[in-house]
Amino acid sequence: MAPQTDRRQRGFTLLEMMLVVVLIGITGTLALGRLSTDRGLFTRPAATLMATLYHAREQASQQEALYGLALAHNGWQLMIYRGDRWHQAQQPAFSLPEQLDMALQIEQQPIALPARLTSAAEPQLWIFPGGETSVFSLSLLQGNCSQRFTANGFMTFQREEVRCDEE
Repeated sequence: MAPQTDRRQRGFTLLEMMLVVVLIGITGTLALGRLSTDRGLFTRPAATLMATLYHAREQASQQEALYGLALAHNGWQLMIYRGDRWHQAQQPAFSLPEQLDMALQIEQQPIALPARLTSAAEPQLWIFPGGETSVFSLSLLQGNCSQRFTANGFMTFQREEVRCDEE
């Protein structure tokens, strides 16, 4: 005759194991959800900024005109140099969501940005008809997350992935 054993001493049931796996999954989803929300805030402004830079490069080349990008903490405006002064291009100004900010470096030197764009704004970034550009690093910032855009001075713009540093 086989000895009787108590069922509670044999280990975990399948139901208990499945419950633990589900709880780990929910916890992971919540943690990753916060991270993807932070990164998702950058999607539209980053795509619009890249499109604006490439559009300015194309227009500068086609029209053989000097284009620029006027920057402020709250957004940017595409500009064109005509005659003896800068004018707003036909493209409307882009306003960043309130949670985002910008930081600019030109040739590795930090440049102070105004709080808001004004009608008298002058561009900090230039795009020349031959494809040359200012050498810059422009960052979109939100809390401990950032996305950086760079130009090496000739024809190309690079966009890095969103980075979130540990708090």
